[in-house]
Amino acid sequence: MHENGAFRDRVSRAILVIVFLIGFGPALSATQKSVSPVDKVSVTRQTWHQEGKLLIADVTLRNNNAFSVKQVIVTCEVLGDRGRPKDTRGSAVREVLPPGEKTISGLEFPIVATTAQGGGCRVLSAVRN
Repeated sequence: MHENGAFRDRVSRAILVIVFLIGFGPALSATQKSVSPVDKVSVTRQTWHQEGKLLIADVTLRNNNAFSVKQVIVTCEVLGDRGRPKDTRGSAVREVLPPGEKTISGLEFPIVATTAQGGGCRVLSAVRN
């Protein structure tokens, strides 16, 4: 009988562990999820000017990571371009961004109509340097 009681105790503990993992397992794995470097890079300012058939943006980026990032791609809206009334276009940043703020000058976006205007920008991708 003693062995039977010990067996029941082991089964009871196993059931408790399974119930715990089913109930709290997803929450535990969510807290362990790593944050992608791009999640901590943002556009804080952008200014636009036009030169011929190009819209040119000067974009200030904020890297809140504790490390530098590279291969950053910024996407910006282009508004009022003939044939594409609202379009999103990307441009690669060819510099490494250290933690903190940095302004990237001269991101070029080709346009068709000289009435096109630059809109909002956001960071699409970034990887750890």
